[in-house]
Amino acid sequence: MESTMEGTLKLLLNIMPLIDTINSQVSEHIQRAELGVIFGLSWLITWYSHVMDNLKIILRLYDFFIATHPLMPVYLGAVMVSDHAELILEIDCDMASLHTVITKIPSKINSSEKIESYIQKALHLFKIHPPESLEELNQKWLEKCQQIQEEEELKRQKEEEFYLRQRFKNDKNNQQSNKNSKIVKNKKFSLIRLKENKLKPNKFLFGLTFTVGVAAVAMYALNSNGIKDTPDLVSKFYQFLTLKDF
Repeated sequence: MESTMEGTLKLLLNIMPLIDTINSQVSEHIQRAELGVIFGLSWLITWYSHVMDNLKIILRLYDFFIATHPLMPVYLGAVMVSDHAELILEIDCDMASLHTVITKIPSKINSSEKIESYIQKALHLFKIHPPESLEELNQKWLEKCQQIQEEEELKRQKEEEFYLRQRFKNDKNNQQSNKNSKIVKNKKFSLIRLKENKLKPNKFLFGLTFTVGVAAVAMYALNSNGIKDTPDLVSKFYQFLTLKDF
């Protein structure tokens, strides 16, 4: 047994190129979630016994792996993942969600017929893409991963640009709204000032009328009755003026 998991992980890296040969949608979906191959680590180091409960199926797999190539657990894993394409593609492109779903795929196998079907498919995949061809498959997969990474980066940039444009638009609308609000307030203030200004002539007219009236009454009183009756006449004249609506 090796002291580190480096060799095991190196073998496990072949699972994604193999999945890509069966169902490219599944492999790309997993890659966009940046999940990597960690979901299959326990499959390889325990030959799936860690995630399976059916002892008969576990023993059948042990016989199969002992009798075939050391990479056969990786081929079988690629077949299992690809066979659950519909389930995987329904999950959001999220690392945690996909990891939870994919790691539990082997535990769903509960019949000998199903595992025999997967074994036959794994043998067929091994025949089409033998270990000697995996280096070329890995190279193609790395190039595809680079392309996916560039597409995701471009997508993030577009999302950021859209967010910034939307934010600028909202800020501009808010500024216009504040500007309109100030204009409305200024108009209201102007109307109030206008009303106040309209009232000023009435007050001035009242004061002028009262002053002229008092003078006239005083002159009349002096000429007619003398100064004794003048205050009463002025008081009555003021009461008369205050009843008017100016």
